[in-house]
Amino acid sequence: MNLAMHNLCGSKTNLPIGTKRLLGLGLNYCIKKPYPDNNIEETIDKFIRDVRSAHYWNNIHEDDPLNQRKYIPKLYIKSDHWEPKAASPEVEEAVSKFVDRLTQEHHKYHKRWSKPNLTKQQFQLLKYLKNNDLLIVVPSDKNLGPVIMERSVYIRRCLDGFLNLPTQYERLQNNEHIRIDKKLHYTMDRFI
Repeated sequence: MNLAMHNLCGSKTNLPIGTKRLLGLGLNYCIKKPYPDNNIEETIDKFIRDVRSAHYWNNIHEDDPLNQRKYIPKLYIKSDHWEPKAASPEVEEAVSKFVDRLTQEHHKYHKRWSKPNLTKQQFQLLKYLKNNDLLIVVPSDKNLGPVIMERSVYIRRCLDGFLNLPTQYERLQNNEHIRIDKKLHYTMDRFI
């Protein structure tokens, strides 16, 4: 296993023991917890909504014999306020059977303990790094493993390397951002 990780912290910054081994697993490492923490009710609600939405959009032309309404996916934005109507009785029955079976299987397995693939210390270190305001872990260029560095150095490099370049961005004077924001909202309101 390639445990590549790059420490770009200054010499005065001491990393916790085990950081290299943990980050060397990579940023795409799939962590297996001792107990599943999924919310089955939320998953089922999302599934039902997705099936009903797909059914609605796939059958939208049945109410429109002249096919005057064209469904163009790029024009639609998912809304949390819109609820799709119930699908056809056949689809609703199939969804109901699937949900019942899924719920039965979930009750069988959701309390089972499974051996985690990280040690208790690695879980604690992961939580520490996630909540640490002084350090940041980012992907490296060309996918050569994660990089850990001081957050202040990372922000400074971002600013100096790109955001502060006059060829990339123009610095706004005083309250100029307020005027630009108002103009943008006015333009968006006219468009909508």
